[in-house]
Amino acid sequence: MSRQYTLQHAPVSTSVHIEYAAELNEQQLAAVTAPPGSTSRYLPRSQLLNLQRC
Repeated sequence: MSRQYTLQHAPVSTSVHIEYAAELNEQQLAAVTAPPGSTSRYLPRSQLLNLQRC
């Protein structure tokens, strides 16, 4: 026995504005605003070493 489904339209999205500079610390802000693949240029060497250990 097959079932019939009706898809509903998704609700209209509302625009959310996040003030990243106010919400994040300096290192987090550098990570989220860095171009793709270039995170190592924005993190201190000590943090890169900590990331490699994880």
